[in-house]
Amino acid sequence: MISTFHGFAKKFLGSSYDRLWKHAAALLVLYAAMSSLDIDYHVSLNVFMTAISVFTFGMVVRTLSSDDNRRKLKGAFMLPFRPSMFNAAYFLAIALYTFVTKTSYILVFYISVSLFTGMHALAFLLSFLNAGVTAFVVFALLNRGNRMPACFWMLLQAAVCLLHEPSYRLTGLLISIILQGFVLHRTDSYRFYKDLKMTELYAAPIRNASFLRYIGRYLFSHKSYLYNTIALCLFAGFMAFMLEQMHLASFLPLGFAVLSFNTPIGILLSSNRGLHRKVQMLPGQLHRIVVPYGLFILAVNLFISVIFLVSWHIFHGSVEIMYYVISVLFATQCAISTVWLEWKYPVRHWRVESDLWHHPRKYAVPLMMSLLAATVISLDAAVYVVALLVGIELALIFNRRRGIRNV
Repeated sequence: MISTFHGFAKKFLGSSYDRLWKHAAALLVLYAAMSSLDIDYHVSLNVFMTAISVFTFGMVVRTLSSDDNRRKLKGAFMLPFRPSMFNAAYFLAIALYTFVTKTSYILVFYISVSLFTGMHALAFLLSFLNAGVTAFVVFALLNRGNRMPACFWMLLQAAVCLLHEPSYRLTGLLISIILQGFVLHRTDSYRFYKDLKMTELYAAPIRNASFLRYIGRYLFSHKSYLYNTIALCLFAGFMAFMLEQMHLASFLPLGFAVLSFNTPIGILLSSNRGLHRKVQMLPGQLHRIVVPYGLFILAVNLFISVIFLVSWHIFHGSVEIMYYVISVLFATQCAISTVWLEWKYPVRHWRVESDLWHHPRKYAVPLMMSLLAATVISLDAAVYVVALLVGIELALIFNRRRGIRNV
């Protein structure tokens, strides 16, 4: 069990567990920065437990479904093992990785702004463990094709989260951990290995090669990349409602900037480790790869912006024509910046898809778009400057016929 745990833990946290110290330093900086702001905000214990549970469950499921994790499991299954010990080691490794790199940031943020007692520590521990074990059990059920039991189990967990009295909820979490721990102990270890379907291995003939076709096939074979876009569409309608309720019509450009925060669509080259190296050897990369990729991101951004503006029109009654122009400019600038970053500075050193989705580089484009939005809100003439900037960038892109040269 110990050797299996170290094998998975080193895969997630580095051969010498170097990520432990890096994230520990980042957490100390975060705690010092938040404590210096002298913020005192009370968050209820139930809200704290719900946030920890939902966030941890999502991170563990994403780690379990990682393609790199699947290959690691395939190698581990070649060695003799005891299923119960293997499951325990695998769970502890993923739990440690999730806590160090993800959930600990929520915990430190909460400690720095709110009162933290022994009851909060117990609530965090039970919520974290229960969410992790639930993710393992649900993933194993879904991987086996048992969707109805998985849905029923999720409903039971939701019922536990709806218990208003903290003592009852903590008791329910403890009982849930014990029961699910027994289920995990009896689960076949091969249920955590998600094999590829034959449709995912299909390759299109060279004569029909198209990067847009590749993007479509890749997204439909990795449907988790589409879920964030669907959630962003729903958030666009919700944000339009909130801005209208607060009478913040002038802040519509900031809404366009926030809606550029579509991580999975902007990391399609980084998510396939060998794709970027292979594409760099192709002739005419600009017209065959970069431009289609940029047009795809532009279409996604425009679709989300249209939902945002239509929702604003429904709630507010009218939309100035200038905001349509700003939406097109922001969508185009976001597409150009995203493709340029992905092309010139792809994310290389990641271990599982969760690291890729939460890489700090994802904040670069939304931060730049937020600065542009703040400038447009404060200065009306800034719209023309943004239009000139986008026009120059488009002219430079479409005037280059030899493609992007290798650096």
